[in-house]
Amino acid sequence: RKSLNEKKLVTHLQNQKQIEYKELEEKKRARKKLREKAEVHYLLWKDEKERALEQKRESLRREARAEKEKREGEREKIAGKAEESYHRWLTEKERERVDSGRKKREEKMENEEKMYQRRIENERAFNDWLAEKRYQH
Repeated sequence: RKSLNEKKLVTHLQNQKQIEYKELEEKKRARKKLREKAEVHYLLWKDEKERALEQKRESLRREARAEKEKREGEREKIAGKAEESYHRWLTEKERERVDSGRKKREEKMENEEKMYQRRIENERAFNDWLAEKRYQH
């Protein structure tokens, strides 16, 4: 009687193990399929991104080429002018460039000075506040 129950229990446990093993294998297969699908999606996405990047690069190249041709055309026009007026134009452009650079540097210096003053004011206010707190205690 007892050995029959033991046999049933052993058989039951073996069946449980087989079921668990099959479930584990199914999970592994499902994970593998998901991984493969994800990999395919990633590769497709990557190809699409690369294609978009290449299109962007090509459009930038075309724009740069057009800009270069435009500049060359402008240079030819300028070269067609009298040498004196060309130099006058060039020095005026250079002066504008230098002036705008100087103006930017001056603005930057002013901003830095303002920030420095603000920092000093903040430090003074903090020190006053700190002294007041110490005085109160």
